[in-house]
Amino acid sequence: MNKFLNGINNFLKARTWSGGAWLFTLCLLLAVSAGTYILSHRNTPGQQYVQLDKRQLLMVKKCLDNSPDSVQARKARTGLIMLFLDTEFNNKLIGKQRKAMDSLLNLFNNAQVYDYLTEKKILAESTFWLTGNSVYMETLFWSLLGVLVSLIYYVSLANAQSSNTAGDDDCGSFDPTEISGQVAKMFFAPACTLILILGYHYVLSDGSSMADINIGNGVIVFSFISGFFSGRVMKFLDRMKELLLPVTGTKKTGNPPPNDNTGGNNGNSGSVPLNNVVVQVTLDVPPGSIADADAALVESAGFNAAVVTLTSVDKQEVFDLIPNETKNGLFERTGMLPGKYILTASVNYKRQDEAMLTLYGSKEIELVPDITASTLVLEQV
Repeated sequence: MNKFLNGINNFLKARTWSGGAWLFTLCLLLAVSAGTYILSHRNTPGQQYVQLDKRQLLMVKKCLDNSPDSVQARKARTGLIMLFLDTEFNNKLIGKQRKAMDSLLNLFNNAQVYDYLTEKKILAESTFWLTGNSVYMETLFWSLLGVLVSLIYYVSLANAQSSNTAGDDDCGSFDPTEISGQVAKMFFAPACTLILILGYHYVLSDGSSMADINIGNGVIVFSFISGFFSGRVMKFLDRMKELLLPVTGTKKTGNPPPNDNTGGNNGNSGSVPLNNVVVQVTLDVPPGSIADADAALVESAGFNAAVVTLTSVDKQEVFDLIPNETKNGLFERTGMLPGKYILTASVNYKRQDEAMLTLYGSKEIELVPDITASTLVLEQV
């Protein structure tokens, strides 16, 4: 019994996994996920909304032009149009909607029929779940598949790098300690993808139909890409927090005590006197990157109202930088510890038409003893 429990314990420890074993596990997870996806779609057929394209509308118009616009002729005209729709969509129109359309078209004259079919989103059978709440599951499935495919690709490269049979600049040798982070991707990537799609739909709609996405086959492509590049999705959301939840000037900073032994990511050991580490950041907007009127506004207002922060990579502590009173665009802070930090800056300007101009920039820098000077380029959001 103890031997069995020890085997389970070793199995769950990431450091005991080899690159080949983890790659096999990822392939198995992909096969199980794909199998579950296929079986669920076979048992529950999907639906999607379709619209007539220009060619199909042209054919409908020719049909209407050759049909008498009388009450007696409407039934035959409607039957011809419904036969055309069945042929174009391979008899995949949903039965209840087809019957309702047949009855409704009999009440319309020719002009009304054309206007109705031009704007009408027709519900049809589909391989995928692209309508209603089912599209949530479609999004989660394809995002998870994207994550698994991405992990299989990069782990295979890492294994090849480990065995010195191949190399890739974007991938090092396999490291078992990364497995926990890769497992985490399988959970946070689908959730983040769903949030992005909901946000996209909410921005483009009036906000009243958030439970029904209805954005077509593009949701599948976007979900897979978001899962495959889940790391970049997280970086995008991390940048969004500076716009939605900006750091205020009254935020308590996390300066460590003078004797704190924090060599940080730069490899130093032992404590470093705080007054020996100074950071100077200069904000800049490249010429031609914004409109001339906005450039003039920025030049006249300056950058002193900007919120400039440093976030330590290891401890996630936030430090505010103070604007230099004598030099526009220069922000400073003393008493920092060496290490890697995320430098961010955001500033808002009000145009004459009351619209807001927002500039934002972010990059990673490494502070070294004495003075670290850096320039941060701002871009219009």
